[in-house]
Amino acid sequence: MPELLTLQDLERSGVIPSDGIIRSLYENIWESLDITLLDCLTIRDLVQISGCGRISEEDLGLLHLLLIGITSSLKEGSLCMNCSLPAMVHRMEQYNLPNASETAVRIRDKLHERHFSPLIADDPEAFLPLIYVRDKNGERLYFQLYYRHEALLREDLNRLLNKPRRRTQLSPEDAGKLLGDVLEKNPLRDPAGSPLLPDDHQKMALLLGLTSDFCIISGGPGTGKTSLVVNLLRCIARREGTVALEGIRLAAPTGRAARRLVESVLAGLRSLERRDTIDQTLLAMLDETEVPGATLHRLLGYSPGRNSFLYGPLNPLPAGVLIIDEVSMVDVIMMSRLLSAVGPNSRVILLGDRNQLPSVEAGAVLADMMPRDDRPLYSPSLIKLAGAVIPRLELEEGDPAYPFTDRVVLLARSYRSTVQILETADSINALRNIPEDRLDTSVTQIIQKLTPLDLKEFSVSVGDGTRRIGCFFAEMYPEEGKEYRDGVRRFLDVWAEEMMNVHPTEGKGGRSYWELVREVRSRSFSADQEGGWNDLLKDIFLYLQNSRILTVLKRGAGGAEGVNAYLAERIRMRDAMFREDSDLFPGEPVMITRNDYRNNLFNGDLGVILKDDSSTYRAFFPSGEGYAGFAVDRLPRYERAFAMTVHKSQGSEYGHVLILLPAEEQHPLMKRELLYTALTRARKQAVICGRRGTLFQGLMNRTERESGLGWFQGIS
Repeated sequence: MPELLTLQDLERSGVIPSDGIIRSLYENIWESLDITLLDCLTIRDLVQISGCGRISEEDLGLLHLLLIGITSSLKEGSLCMNCSLPAMVHRMEQYNLPNASETAVRIRDKLHERHFSPLIADDPEAFLPLIYVRDKNGERLYFQLYYRHEALLREDLNRLLNKPRRRTQLSPEDAGKLLGDVLEKNPLRDPAGSPLLPDDHQKMALLLGLTSDFCIISGGPGTGKTSLVVNLLRCIARREGTVALEGIRLAAPTGRAARRLVESVLAGLRSLERRDTIDQTLLAMLDETEVPGATLHRLLGYSPGRNSFLYGPLNPLPAGVLIIDEVSMVDVIMMSRLLSAVGPNSRVILLGDRNQLPSVEAGAVLADMMPRDDRPLYSPSLIKLAGAVIPRLELEEGDPAYPFTDRVVLLARSYRSTVQILETADSINALRNIPEDRLDTSVTQIIQKLTPLDLKEFSVSVGDGTRRIGCFFAEMYPEEGKEYRDGVRRFLDVWAEEMMNVHPTEGKGGRSYWELVREVRSRSFSADQEGGWNDLLKDIFLYLQNSRILTVLKRGAGGAEGVNAYLAERIRMRDAMFREDSDLFPGEPVMITRNDYRNNLFNGDLGVILKDDSSTYRAFFPSGEGYAGFAVDRLPRYERAFAMTVHKSQGSEYGHVLILLPAEEQHPLMKRELLYTALTRARKQAVICGRRGTLFQGLMNRTERESGLGWFQGIS
């Protein structure tokens, strides 16, 4: 609850009376609530408008508890409230009610008796604010909006999963030749020119994409999802002709992720040592301005003025192949709108990582569509095909009635991070399969395996300036007379000094970040028009992409805003050059927070503020193979970006990552998924800074979002 909000505020706003059962109820559970004044006003309006205000005061108290429960469920990201008796008891216990079990039984009985029928309907077609679903799979309470979108999504999934397959049968001989031509004779190459040879799971994903109109490819960071997309498009073009690829659409929840997908695909095609006619055609199709990556809103033609979408069930999206990246970030409403717009002739490929943080809005759609035990199931025919082409890969046969048979591939091998980072991330994911009575032991073992860094001797480098490699834990223990803020600042001082003064190439010499900024200061921006100092900008961005501070919180001493403010203050003390302007200083990293399609800048894009010899400020951002400069007053909304929240970092990667935990041991944002996401942003080094108790509790807690989609699959 916000600190300024009190029970007296609720009384004055008419949410609760000044005395009686309702007043006593709120007083008893007040400290346990995590709802806002707006939530409380919504509860009041629901009660008053529905006419439930005429029921007995005791029953009215139960209704308030029920509405508080579903409001809290939505704030937790669930689509609905689980109304099974154990779940109801657990929620009442969270409110520290002395008679939690009895209260839960009474609320559930009232639901069964339709006691709140003016407000809650058990008929989905009834036009009431809340829908109570009671079937063989459980009991769930929805707000009408989320029930409708979940139902629509279920219908569209059924339509896409059950439509007649258009894809021609792929023989083992044809499959072997196709994969050999694309993957072995002319493979994609990494920046160093070495061939990118796919593993068996990636080959399986290619077979799935070739034989299915709808498939999900899930894998952690660095598992090769993007290169797989390139190879899949090449395979489709050779198998079905480039005409099958007309209307390629590449999209993602954010503009930055969408652009990165397109740039990665184009880079993959350009990496080929030789491009035949098909590859050239494919590159030309993707390089056209009509086929850029788009946000889902832009893909579907969203009109803010009309609050409507151009494409939908009555006007399907014209797409031969639809590829959506970062699907874990897509909420249930947007996924419902997206799949409803998929036409009968479209091939849909969803990419994502089920273990990352789910969407900000309600739902965990990708996780709901994935097998709970991470065991994808396949038909005998596809197993036979795979056995002929990928003989070492073991596959499990599934029930023909299971809707996601032949639809899911899990990529297992990561090519991004160090062994210790990957092993830690895998151990975190494995916690979901650990019995509750052994969970604390497993969590303790994960923490013990982290390499310790002593606060008193904190350093992220060895003596010669070379960065330590691996996964570390720097425990922030209270020192006499010291607070959490002081510990955070000590970490920040060391991190900033080492990361900004040793060149990312390590051991090869090179100027510090601040020396590079000073060199820019001595030049004119006019040289940029001739590409005269692209190498200088390249080195500056090497620093920015080499290290990042990630925070759980946005505000406070250990939040992104507090960290950015402190580092900006410290930097201004270094040199008079950084104190010339009250708002900006040269070398300040910034992050765009609002999409600007005109300038091709997107929410999450990272840039840097620089000043030339005429004291002109400009902001530079990576653009294609070079950099684009903008007058600062032309930028869309932006913020400082020495640090960013873990949520903002999704889809990005850095060489070295400092993860700042909150001060509280029991913080609601501390979840396994958040820690996994933060760790896997790092390629070489991840340093977790905080208190051991905070890390322990974060690993003990997982994100649990209720929905009906898992039950729909029949795999709950």
